[in-house]
Amino acid sequence: MRNRRQIGELIKEIRENSGVHSQKLYEGLMTRTNLYRIESNQQGSSYETVIQLVERLSMSVGEFEYIRRDYHDDPLKEFMDELRKIRVSIHTKDLKELQLQIEQQIENEYSDVLVDLYHMISGYIILQETNDLSLARTKFLKIWSRLEKKDCLYYNDVLLLSNILFMFEEDIMLLILERLNRYYQIYDNFGETKRIKRNTLYNYCTYLRLQERYLEAEKVIKNVYQLATEEKDVLMILESQYCLCEVAWIKGDKTKSHGKVRKIIEALKISQQEFIAADIQEDWYKLTGKQME
Repeated sequence: MRNRRQIGELIKEIRENSGVHSQKLYEGLMTRTNLYRIESNQQGSSYETVIQLVERLSMSVGEFEYIRRDYHDDPLKEFMDELRKIRVSIHTKDLKELQLQIEQQIENEYSDVLVDLYHMISGYIILQETNDLSLARTKFLKIWSRLEKKDCLYYNDVLLLSNILFMFEEDIMLLILERLNRYYQIYDNFGETKRIKRNTLYNYCTYLRLQERYLEAEKVIKNVYQLATEEKDVLMILESQYCLCEVAWIKGDKTKSHGKVRKIIEALKISQQEFIAADIQEDWYKLTGKQME
């Protein structure tokens, strides 16, 4: 749990460290009496005024909030980063520990987004312990039932939906995907939207492949490959190249695609992505009946 520092106290600290005189910082915004009361935490200030003060200190609001949290990101981002690490190996014990941290943060500072994240982790735990997707969906539907009522989604909503999208039946999944694609454009240059969009499209491709709808997946995965190339996301480039090899095999280009998959697996092993390399090798055998020498 991260308690935020008082705004006035932190502004004073940054101002003094930066060698900025109080008169210069507060000029035109407030009286000398008010600035003293603000810096001593005896008086609050409007959000607009705080933004102006932070900008006059040559600092972004994002960095200011980062410092307020004792040089930590906001709780949701920290929890999502931790979740990404856990999902590499999917350890239920780690998921439960993360869930406990989220619960403690909610008690400290309630947020609908953190409650949704708690439901999401609960769904993942159910899947790991019971493999019961229907039961897990009851947790994911709690998130969607709140967000579908909103006229406008925001970045944290997009982040949550992108992580549960493929837990739903296809009709709901396509409805959410259509809505997400709209907001991927709106938030294109904000946060990690580009990475989230790539992952969403790749996961949709995976959904189509699991249903053996390889030709439908081709257009999607070409888009993923282009986006990954633009962002120099090497791992996603290799994974999308593999999916294109599956399509090539289905279309009859068997010898060339088999050789390319071998090179992709070698590249993944060199990049110390043995887990993904093993998955690809297994998927390729299921599709083609061919083992890698």
